[in-house]
Amino acid sequence: MKPKAKSKSTKLSPTEQKARKQDQDSTKSILSLCSRARLSLEQGELSTAHDLASRACALLPKDSPNVHPIELLGEINIELGEIEQARECFLEAVRRKEGSVERELGEEGKFLWLGQLSSEEEAEKWYVLGVEVLVRLVDGIAEDEKRQSVREKISEVYCSLIELYLTDLWYDSGN
Repeated sequence: MKPKAKSKSTKLSPTEQKARKQDQDSTKSILSLCSRARLSLEQGELSTAHDLASRACALLPKDSPNVHPIELLGEINIELGEIEQARECFLEAVRRKEGSVERELGEEGKFLWLGQLSSEEEAEKWYVLGVEVLVRLVDGIAEDEKRQSVREKISEVYCSLIELYLTDLWYDSGN
């Protein structure tokens, strides 16, 4: 008996087509869960938001570079006062994106959250990484309004760094 021929339109075997369909369905489910979680978060329904974001994270493959559900869960954990869990979410998002050269608006979020959740040199490191992402992005943005928004965000991060230097990183030069 001959093995089934690959589909002419996709050049994928039926098994490969089924796997691709499952991946697409999973991606749609993750997007749906994330948008419902975001809506619940905005409406103050933190428990529901946490449940939905957790379900979205559970659907993510272990090697997925998609960190949106993880970052969303981190934000929700902050709102719930679960700071250490939030920190772990953002660190996992950083780990999953390590080595990625792809940068888009929103990529800076995990670094800026980690900057807020850290102190001293560690906070400085995260803020600097966040501002580096924003600086690389600003020149590639065609829309004036969006570019201005990114520049404002860069200014805000620099203000956070200045505040950090004036508090946690203020050293007595006389010692």
